Amino acid sequence: MWKKLEDYLRMIDRGEINEAENQLLENIDYFDEDNVATAALFYQYLSEKTECFLTEHDFSKEEVLDGMNRLIQKAGYGDVLNIVEGISAI
Repeated sequence: MWKKLEDYLRMIDRGEINEAENQLLENIDYFDEDNVATAALFYQYLSEKTECFLTEHDFSKEEVLDGMNRLIQKAGYGDVLNIVEGISAI
């Protein structure tokens, strides 16, 4: 069952990060723009948490970045990511 963004964010705040991410990824439709936007905002919100908070709840900044990268690839935006990475390498 797909939840509202606010539900996922509350789970993050309660420290239920892995559970929230698992539910998000189990139910996402990568062809639904609203689902992809919700997932992107989920990872953005998660990226704003401190490393201490994430570590305390068995997560890391690297996992946040990995999740966002997987989202971008599976949603079909990999070419955009490659362009951005190419520009940042210059």
